[in-house]
Amino acid sequence: MQADSAQQQGLYRPEFDHDACGIGALADINGERHHQILDDALSILVNLEHRGGTGLEKNTGDGAGILFQVPHHFFRKEAQKCGQILPAEGDYGVAMLFFPQDDKGVEDARRVFEEGCAEAGVPLLFWREVPVDPHDLGETARACMPTILQAFLGRPDDTPAGDAFERRLYACAAAPSRRRPTPSSPCATRFSTSAP
Repeated sequence: MQADSAQQQGLYRPEFDHDACGIGALADINGERHHQILDDALSILVNLEHRGGTGLEKNTGDGAGILFQVPHHFFRKEAQKCGQILPAEGDYGVAMLFFPQDDKGVEDARRVFEEGCAEAGVPLLFWREVPVDPHDLGETARACMPTILQAFLGRPDDTPAGDAFERRLYACAAAPSRRRPTPSSPCATRFSTSAP
């Protein structure tokens, strides 16, 4: 709606009308999981002209991404590459963690996260380093690109699957932030169970 031709109606005020970042949403109407949804989501992401704050460099911005269900079959294969066997769907959670770039910072941040897991009584099963392809990133983005790790966490025996486990994971994710923040404190952006 153009601000010069718009009329004030109810709570709408044309002087506040402006463009915003794009968003796309996809779902299978039957709730089925399939790779085509992921391919379509990536296609939406590529075609959104403005999908995150941009900087002075064409290839540096705030970032953008997609949110989807935990890919149990994929993670089962990745776990085997790490010499691990994943529990059944719903019996583990995955934390996406963004750590400092330097080895000492990663070591400290991992320790803080592991202490948080122990404090919450949630067993840490294993770590996975997330593969990245930074070849299209600008110099500024590369300079501050974090180390990205995933922590796989088991459902404690005394916690039923579902909402109770989700609450336990939330407590686990919040535990490190209750400590005195340090430059090495981890930042978890996605923390969910593998429930089907």
